[in-house]
Amino acid sequence: MYPPQALSPATTTSGAVTTSSTTVSVLNGSVLPDAPNLLTFGGETENPETVLMTAKNGNTLTIQRGVQGSARAWPAGSTIARLFTAKDLLDLQSNITALLNDKAEAGDVPTPSTSTPAKDGTGSAGSGTTYARGNHVHPTDDTRQAKITASGLLKGDGNGGVAAAVAGTDYALPSAIPSAYTFTPNMDGTGSAGTSTAYARGNHTHPTDTSRQAKITASGLLKGDGSGGVTAAAAGTDYQTPLVAGTDYATPAALANYIPTAQKGANNGVAELDAHGHIFGPQSSPDVKEIADSTYTVSAGDEGYLLRTTATGGVTLTIPSTITRVGTTFWVNAGVSTTITPGDNVYIQAGSSPAVFPQHSLVLCKLTRVGGSTGNPRWCFYGMTPWTNPAT
Repeated sequence: MYPPQALSPATTTSGAVTTSSTTVSVLNGSVLPDAPNLLTFGGETENPETVLMTAKNGNTLTIQRGVQGSARAWPAGSTIARLFTAKDLLDLQSNITALLNDKAEAGDVPTPSTSTPAKDGTGSAGSGTTYARGNHVHPTDDTRQAKITASGLLKGDGNGGVAAAVAGTDYALPSAIPSAYTFTPNMDGTGSAGTSTAYARGNHTHPTDTSRQAKITASGLLKGDGSGGVTAAAAGTDYQTPLVAGTDYATPAALANYIPTAQKGANNGVAELDAHGHIFGPQSSPDVKEIADSTYTVSAGDEGYLLRTTATGGVTLTIPSTITRVGTTFWVNAGVSTTITPGDNVYIQAGSSPAVFPQHSLVLCKLTRVGGSTGNPRWCFYGMTPWTNPAT
């Protein structure tokens, strides 16, 4: 429900209001109640509109349209007032109905209990429909300790009973407390529980144990003198100084470029050179790759191989332009008549192009140059007899 205001205060709009307007300018906003509150457009007309004013700032009102009645367009000078509305009446009726629904009936009032209250035990809210009288009394809980009348220190008997404690039997008297030890504590030595009946004070101090080594202030390596003394050790006299990497021993990084002897001339290792710096003869023999097809295109992966042609009727080997590393070599062992033909943009230096090698020829093919005026790979052939097309 919204606060009422006496005499149904009213003012008029200072401008037109559309059906979607949510702000309204009025001539005198001070006569209207504070927000939030209900206002009515055209209360004197047959089709008024009740709105909810949610804020008031001087003569500017913020409103929620169509609270009761549909939102309408209102011309300038229309009346807007705080009237008693149907919503006010409906809210009042709703509140009354709620109060009636919450009212207790005479039959709902509980009756007083006529039973003796239960003895203390496990806590419970209970389920009874009667109420406890104000002067009710719970029976004594004989499962609990009775009132203790003894004064002074107490002791339990282990069975729920409590009685006065006996001095000298159950506890020590103040006179039995030991006195403080008044002598300087002994220097450290052979461990012992002692026999004194006095207690050591919390801030007592043992004298320095002169039979032990004094604090050693030297840093680094130490040496004992055989008589209980310890002094700093001398580098180069009492111990060997650390070796220097790169001077006294080779570092792993320096060894990275060395080839182990076991890898020289070994499979997947490195070639061993002779006294003239040449590859030792048995290590220079190329691996053999059999060419059993009548046509075969050489690739960079054939470098160093001996290509042995065996297809019946002869073999044509094509050298493509994709091999561009100068110095690339491969061997051809003509098991049958073999023709070596250049691919597109490849030149071969031979008696003819393509070059034909008869059966039993042995040819070394080597890429000697890439570039020049044409920018293309150029190959030279070095052959052994019988060879009908010697290289130029």
